[in-house]
Amino acid sequence: LSSHLGKLGFCIGLRYFGTDYLPSFTSIIDLSNSYEDISRDFYDSVKQKCVRFAKYSYKYSCFEENIQRENWEEFEANHRATFEKTGAKPFTEQMFGYLYGLIKNGLALLLNVYVDGKCCASLFLITYKRRAFYFASGVQSEFYDSGVTAYIHQLAIIELKRKGYSLYELGQFYPTKSLEGTKIYSIGQFKKMFGGKKQMVLS
Repeated sequence: LSSHLGKLGFCIGLRYFGTDYLPSFTSIIDLSNSYEDISRDFYDSVKQKCVRFAKYSYKYSCFEENIQRENWEEFEANHRATFEKTGAKPFTEQMFGYLYGLIKNGLALLLNVYVDGKCCASLFLITYKRRAFYFASGVQSEFYDSGVTAYIHQLAIIELKRKGYSLYELGQFYPTKSLEGTKIYSIGQFKKMFGGKKQMVLS
């Protein structure tokens, strides 16, 4: 898993420039627990978002090696829409190609959520043996406040449990106050809100 993450830029000094020596943790959800026990650990804000989106009439699909190109392009569109909203740069075509290769080779999963036949959100997970790692996501701008950004992780937990995965790692967060107000900090706080075991990351 670390070799794939390295190719994708997951190096503290490269991906998160300027945080090399700051303490960080990662959130890991034990999927052997019941969904009820897992969701009980969610922060109230995550629970509220999940309740909000659950009112929509939605469908979702989980894609593996048999993914069709049109479903992959839905993820690309959602990812670009998110970065357009935040003003940051989305993945390059080279990166999209590498991620597509991972899923075609059985090393990743993609969840797409649909409302009224339109794909409104996507979640890309890198997988290794019985472990899944949250790597990327995307949501259409009109669904940004719908709660789907949290709900899709709920769907991922349910789907990963169904497929027999043992751990779901949401990734790093930084407890230091010095990063408050930055995108790195806010993304980390979002990951932290799903509960699970907090494990220190050594760099």
